Formats: sequence, structure tokens, C-alpha cells
Amino acid sequence: MVPMTRTISASIVMALGAGLLWGGLALGSAAPASAKERCVFLADQPGGKLLINACNGCRVVTVERRRPSHPAPTYRTYTLPANSKSPLTTRGRDRTRVTREERCESPAQEAQTEAQRLGQCILLSQTRKGEPALLNQCDPCRSAVVELIGADGLRTRKLFNVLGNTFETFDADGAQQARVIGERDCRK
Repeated sequence: MVPMTRTISASIVMALGAGLLWGGLALGSAAPASAKERCVFLADQPGGKLLINACNGCRVVTVERRRPSHPAPTYRTYTLPANSKSPLTTRGRDRTRVTREERCESPAQEAQTEAQRLGQCILLSQTRKGEPALLNQCDPCRSAVVELIGADGLRTRKLFNVLGNTFETFDADGAQQARVIGERDCRK
């Protein structure tokens, strides 16, 4: 299924402002309103087109441009800050549309999101003094089950709660080895 795009006049955008723009598009659009409503729109302006990000968050969009003289379309990716406008550098007749839109995430946020999705936010670490510690690399509080293995092979398990983006030291109780065997979100 091909995603729908909306082209609106830049003068209407300037007159209405971003707040009223949403209401006008929702009423005039044939697409159903949903939680995944697009934030980035194309607007015509004298001399070209304008990309408008009407959301409060950064967006990465891919724009497809088809020209009558070329059989293959060209694709460009733009990063738009929150509530911003960016002119497209297109000349001549063409058909331009937004083909993909995603939220921006920094590499650290992407790694954190991936770790949280996989359930691997807690890492076993050591402090500078050599004390064992649990490092939570995700935002929410996480509960981790740590298995301690003594010199005699005796295994004990302990449950620790570690706040988001912090570390928690723990007493190894003379254990020779330790490992994280499971984790989940903290209970509220």
C-alpha cells in the first residue's frame, strides 16, 4: 500500500499556524485519523516546495521526487527539528511526496531502545575499588536476578532493583563468580 501524502498551500500554513493546521487537515483528508498521524507535510511555495514538521519532536523523512524526463525516482533523506520548516531544493516540474517518516533518535537512544527491547539493560560491572556492581543502561528502573557462585560450587540468587541510568553495588558474599540471569521492569 502506498502511503498518502498531503500538499497544502504555504499561504494557508502561514495564516492558520501549526495549531489550526491539524484541525483543517483532519477534516479535509480522506485518510482516517489515527494515532500514527503524519507530522511532516509538503507545502507549495513560490519557487519550490516546503517541508513542514508540525510535531514537537525531531523527524527523519525520506522524500521521493519523480521527474517526467527521468524514468527512475530520486530519494533524499532530511532531518527536521521539532516545529520547523525546510525548503526543498527542487527545480522544474516534478511529483514530490514523503515516502517515509520516523522519529529521530540519537545512537545512544537507539542502543538503549534496542537493549530494552531485548531485555538486556543490566550489565555486570565493577567499581574502581573492585566491588561488583550492576549497571542499568536504560531509563526505567529494572529488577535483575543475579546468580552468585561460591568457591564450593554453591549457587545463590539475589534480586536487585537498579534505577534508570545508574549503578548499584552489591555484596558478593564471598562468591567467586556472578552473572545476571534475568531482568524485568521494577514493580510499581
